[in-house]
Amino acid sequence: MNGRPALLDTSVLIARESGRSLDVDALPQSTAELRVRLHELGRRAKVNDLWIAAIALANDMPVVTQDDDFDVIEEAGGPVVIRV
Repeated sequence: MNGRPALLDTSVLIARESGRSLDVDALPQSTAELRVRLHELGRRAKVNDLWIAAIALANDMPVVTQDDDFDVIEEAGGPVVIRV
């Protein structure tokens, strides 16, 4: 292990800090919709970024990031991306 938190740990942190649980029941639908939109645009995204975006989209939350990996997902109708 490299000492960095895993993606699930990040989701748990978001839920804990926001005071609300994350809706994971909507995750398969959100993921599928984003994948279809990306395919229609002829674009691709990293699978982990897609999962993060789908969780954010299903829970009406933005994604906060330091890189441009989520640009294509945002263009495909994904969640709002806040760059820091």
